[in-house]
Amino acid sequence: MFKELDFVGIFLFCAGTVLFLIGISWGGSTYPWKSAKVVSCVVVGGMTLVAFAVWESLIFKGVPLMPPRLFKKIGYVAIVIVASVGAMVYYSLTILWPTIIGTVYTTDVVKIGLQSSVVGGGILLGQCFGGFALSYIPKVKWQLVICSTIGGAFVAALSSVSPDHHAMTIAFGVLGCFFIGWVDNITFPGVTLLWEAQDIGLATGVLGSIRALGGAIAQSIYVSILDNKMADYLPKYVIPAAENAGLPASEIPTLFSAITAGNLTIVPGMTPAIEAVVGAQVTRAYISSFKIVFFATIPFSALLITMSFLVPNMEQFLHHNVAKRLQHMGKLDGEAREGQSIEKVEKEPVGAAEGNQ
Repeated sequence: MFKELDFVGIFLFCAGTVLFLIGISWGGSTYPWKSAKVVSCVVVGGMTLVAFAVWESLIFKGVPLMPPRLFKKIGYVAIVIVASVGAMVYYSLTILWPTIIGTVYTTDVVKIGLQSSVVGGGILLGQCFGGFALSYIPKVKWQLVICSTIGGAFVAALSSVSPDHHAMTIAFGVLGCFFIGWVDNITFPGVTLLWEAQDIGLATGVLGSIRALGGAIAQSIYVSILDNKMADYLPKYVIPAAENAGLPASEIPTLFSAITAGNLTIVPGMTPAIEAVVGAQVTRAYISSFKIVFFATIPFSALLITMSFLVPNMEQFLHHNVAKRLQHMGKLDGEAREGQSIEKVEKEPVGAAEGNQ
């Protein structure tokens, strides 16, 4: 089995993913987007992923890492995309939410920690509802369409973040994560219903890999947007305000180093009045940057809603038929008497087995 592993496919997928993500995460923050390092990583990574697709579909003759036949089923592709875009929201908020709370609302580490549970708690609550909804509420497709629309709307509505709307920001965060969690826990169990028993592990593994890739890409994109916008807004807001408040222009470089360090008192000539003005403008820069980040979620939400329409309803798969029972189930299948072989019971009608008892 080890010899039959798709080593070339594994290498191409991992190498392409890593290079592509490094390029995205470097762009606009560590290096300019036009720099050779960023462009080469993105291009080479993308070409490597294309080579991976060609290898899997046209060249490799064994059992491929991601069999192309999986992607010929539209319902499966739709579920994979829905799950991946949902992960883009979840994983990105996991990083952004503590920053939002810590820069806009409070610097108390305990309060930041408690309020950061909005993301994990909201997702978990939605997953609980989604698990029950898959089994007991009909029309899974329409559940996904509705939950994707509402969840995407609440996440985009977080662009209204401001110091005066603390409760509303928390509420939007909980509701957005709740509906994304609902979507999440329909897709993961739902994907197992579309395939025969022997393909369940394969289909789930492919979905998990693509979903994790989507989440990593979203993290890189959103963090890159935040860093780039902060680089624009901090000088724009802080420098005029600090100089108007009385800080010498010669101390501006020291001021930005102090902002990065989180300690404005190290700046020569700093007074409580200047510190208050600078703190307010730093918060303003973060808020303006967060708005752009949440605006950037709108195209992903549109993709999420569109693909939800292509997800099949699951009622036809939610039956009690199984490929093979591992043991007998009492009156349902008959039970072997002590010392009687299972094979003999399988050959007997259910009534006969019950009569023997």
